[in-house]
Amino acid sequence: MNFFIFSKSSYNLFFLFFISISSRLFSSIFYMEDIDSLRFALSAFNYDVLENQPHFPGYPLFCFVFNLLYHITGSLGFSASIIGGLSIFIIIVFTQKIYHLLIHKDSQFLNLLLFFNPFLWLMSNRYMPDLFGLALLVGGLFFLISSIQDDTKKNLIYLGFFIGCLIGVRLSYVPFFLPVLYLFFHKHVKYFIFSGLFFVLVWFIPWIVVTDVSELIQVAVNDTQGHFFRWGGTIYSQSASFSHRFVKIVESIFADSLGMWWSGRHWITIVNSFFLIVLFCISFFRMYLDTKSLKKEFFIFLLCIFCYFIWVFLFQNIVYKPRHLMPFIPLSCCLLSIGFDYLYHKINFKSIVYMMCLCLMPYIIITIKLVSQHKNNSAISQISAYVTNFQGNKIIMSNHLMNYYFNKTIQDDIIYLDNKADPNIIEHYYSNYFRIFTTHRLSSEEYYLVNKLSFYHNPYVNKLWSHLTLYEYEKKE
Repeated sequence: MNFFIFSKSSYNLFFLFFISISSRLFSSIFYMEDIDSLRFALSAFNYDVLENQPHFPGYPLFCFVFNLLYHITGSLGFSASIIGGLSIFIIIVFTQKIYHLLIHKDSQFLNLLLFFNPFLWLMSNRYMPDLFGLALLVGGLFFLISSIQDDTKKNLIYLGFFIGCLIGVRLSYVPFFLPVLYLFFHKHVKYFIFSGLFFVLVWFIPWIVVTDVSELIQVAVNDTQGHFFRWGGTIYSQSASFSHRFVKIVESIFADSLGMWWSGRHWITIVNSFFLIVLFCISFFRMYLDTKSLKKEFFIFLLCIFCYFIWVFLFQNIVYKPRHLMPFIPLSCCLLSIGFDYLYHKINFKSIVYMMCLCLMPYIIITIKLVSQHKNNSAISQISAYVTNFQGNKIIMSNHLMNYYFNKTIQDDIIYLDNKADPNIIEHYYSNYFRIFTTHRLSSEEYYLVNKLSFYHNPYVNKLWSHLTLYEYEKKE
């Protein structure tokens, strides 16, 4: 069963570390795939939260590491992949430790599921802090569970370290640790508090030093209100019904995160779904048989998951950004591993291993296909390259976010207009033979449509702007 060796030996840990980093470097991307990635990329050149490089809460610890690696490697793609490879290494190591604490076994199958997980692999190459945050979350979860089993100073200090760093990397993951309040009944809780506070101050003080405090407070208030009530995709800022939000969570956890079937996907995802559903069923059956043996650590673990579920369901953009559901991936992989390990030991003959390896092939094929597609430009990046190649006077008309993206990625002299620009202004440039590039069709029939182009990328690589249409207008000679 040792087709992906994992043990406590230094040699095997080094091998896991090496393959995690090298595999992610091999799949690096070298373009700005969306507006969020662009803002983090800009932070590597000039970190400025007040200019949305990146947006609040600033992700100072992640940006520091990203900036440091960029100045060493000179490449945004390689810098992001190094962080991604390190993150996947941490995720595998600590998920395995959590699995051992709860199930009292090691699972080589779990390592494979995490290493080849399609969504984790994609995120390990994106210019974003989510995977690094997930690594800190999993590390913190291990020490939370360990502190419940063994209330030692060491466990609480490490827990404080991981949560303190997590706040500076991915603040929106912190609600996952609401059950940490349970620790306030422990006699050594002061070590957790002091440790967490210390590691927050390690990155918070330098952040305040380089940022204007009064303006930072204004940005914090404005962006917090904006996130919850205007543009953040929460229940207050988005018209999506509760049922639609729940469906998108299901899609994110199973289709995006595990490569299972959803409407419009390739037939191989059906094969993958069959295999994973069988393992899920076996896992739940196994857990049902062992209900009496489940300890409080397992219920604390489930409580963390429940708290985070409520948080994302109400207050995160789960309709368009499945990355908010990433903390469910280690849980899903643990459940699948329970099913596989039970089946393996129950049947107890080696052919089951080869059969499961064969069944795992669709999962790996889906990952390889998505990762290879990820190396191709996203739809908006394709438009940026297309417009750049046009020689002559040109105008881009689009929404605020797309205009921001084009302005930062197209080096030419371009005039940017909002979709709702004054018709007289549009007419002025049209009459002067400017080529008008717009992401929506102009209503007036007076404008001559030169070209209409569609740009695509796989939405299971990136949900944002996966299909865009570009209209070109220019006055006839």
